[in-house]
Amino acid sequence: MKLESSLDRTPALLHLAPLLDVMALMVVFYLLGSTFIHHSGLNIEPAVSDSQLPPLGTSHVALLTAGDPPQVVFDRAPMSFQALMRRLELKERPEDAQGSIYFMFDQRLPSGTTLKVLNAALMSKYKVYYGSVAPPAPAP
Repeated sequence: MKLESSLDRTPALLHLAPLLDVMALMVVFYLLGSTFIHHSGLNIEPAVSDSQLPPLGTSHVALLTAGDPPQVVFDRAPMSFQALMRRLELKERPEDAQGSIYFMFDQRLPSGTTLKVLNAALMSKYKVYYGSVAPPAPAP
């Protein structure tokens, strides 16, 4: 009775041939498939909303923090509260002045101060956008 085969076993490389074929087909499909996309020529634009904000790059940004007097940063430049009020109350704005201001108020800022700043900006015919930020949590 013969227990061993006299035939050579199949080499391991022969089992890898189908895998290499599939990998080559996938590479060709994904490399060349992206060039076969045909655009229909339709220009799709998202709907415009009345509540949509204008781009931030064309507007002033003002940050006010709580304190006496409040700390003010206007267009990345620190200034005093009085200087901000003078700048907002100018009846004739410079020609390069933008037409809108984004205000960010600290929640601890008194509401009277907030209203004074917003009214000064509105009286100077700025478009005003504002929000508030919670103060940072104390360290444990």
